[in-house]
This record gives sequence, C-alpha cells and structure tokens, in this order.
Amino acid sequence: MIKSVYNEYFQKSRVFLYPALKIPKGVSVTPVGTYTSWTGHYEHEDKRLMCVYHIRDDKEFKTFEKAKLFGNPLFEDFYELEDDTGMYIFNFTDFTEDWSLYLEGKYSKIGSRLKVLILDHFSKSKSYYVYMDSYLNPELYYEIYSRILECDKKILEAVGELCDKPDLEKETTAVEVKSLEVSGFNLI
Repeated sequence: MIKSVYNEYFQKSRVFLYPALKIPKGVSVTPVGTYTSWTGHYEHEDKRLMCVYHIRDDKEFKTFEKAKLFGNPLFEDFYELEDDTGMYIFNFTDFTEDWSLYLEGKYSKIGSRLKVLILDHFSKSKSYYVYMDSYLNPELYYEIYSRILECDKKILEAVGELCDKPDLEKETTAVEVKSLEVSGFNLI
C-alpha cells in the first residue's frame, strides 16, 4: 500500500529501462549506475542504455557477465573504465517508441511489452512493485495520491503522470575510458 511519495530523485533509467534487459532483481551483481547519455559518446536520443558495473575476477561475476551482459540480446559494446569498472552498452532501438515516452516522462504510455518486463522485474518486492504499478497505471492510483498529497484528484488526472520526468543531467555520465599504453604510445 502506498503511504507516501518519493521526494528524492531516483535513477529513472534504472527502473523504467533496465528491466528490459531481463536481469532479475535481487541478483548479487548490480550496476553501479545506469545512464541514457555518455558525454562525448552517446546522446539521450541515441537509444542506448549504459550500465556501469564493478569489474570483478570471481567466477560468479564472470558467469553473470557472460550470460546476462555479453549474452544479452540488446548488448552492443563494452568499455573498460579508469576506475576498475566497465561500461556495458545496450541498444534500445527495438524500444524506440518506449524510449521516446521515457524521455518525455510519459511512463503510463509505455507499451505493454515493456510494462510487463518492468512489473515482472519488481514483482518480488511488494513495496517497489506498487510504486512501479502506480507510475505505469496512474489511473488506478489518483485517489490514493490525492489523499497523500492533499490535493484535488482532478489535478493529478490533468497531469496524468505520478512520477517526475527523468533529469537528463543525472541520467548522463562523463566517465573516462581506460587508456592503454604500449611502448610509449597511448592507445584508446
């Protein structure tokens, strides 16, 4: 049951796009961050999800990396970063319409295929699931939110969405690729 609203910003790409990768919530390997833009590499409109993970050398991570990251149907590219992390890039052109709706903050308009993936991703956590359901299906929650926010339900209906738009600055990373030096030459 929803008793309060989130007042702090949370990474929108992590909750509205990352579930399309079909990586179960609750696995021990989780991204450090998810982004929809990488300064000097990708813009938000390029429809790429960048996920940063700590690079580990243990069997659990290597198995996860092979199956869920490199083996993901949306996987496109990888870069090792300077801080012992890796940038895994996923191509979301199969979700073009949903990507545009995400950027506009129109989460309730996201297509049913992605909505199912999002709700499935959060299905094992009732507290998260109900919030995600309210963002994707706000018409079912206007009454609850109007009580919590102490505002007229019609205001919420007019706005349409119960979650704020992604802050594109916070959805952007500027991390640096690890440079390789070979015999006095700097290779990137």
